Amino acid sequence: MRPILAGLVLSSTLITSAWAGQPAHIYGVNLGSWLVLEPWMLPQAWLDMGGQLCEVCSTCIASESAFAKAYPDTVDTIFAKHWDIWFTQDDVNTLKAAGINTVRVPVS
Repeated sequence: MRPILAGLVLSSTLITSAWAGQPAHIYGVNLGSWLVLEPWMLPQAWLDMGGQLCEVCSTCIASESAFAKAYPDTVDTIFAKHWDIWFTQDDVNTLKAAGINTVRVPVS
């Protein structure tokens, strides 16, 4: 989870600048579907992992909890792989190079 630390470093740099009296502008992005999987944001990846998309979510594997119930023996391995590849240090570097200094990381 090194990228989380990188995000914290970017945010702490912004806060330090603001406290030093320097003008601070926030340029941010949302890292949805990284730590909290949101199937609507990555439908094909969700299907590739073994999830399902349906009209009535209670009838299929359309959420993290339904996924965990359907695949109790492999859920940790499958999600860990997703967490490792969905957002990487290369992504942090790209965001920083683009001037992004704030990252929202949804968690539940």
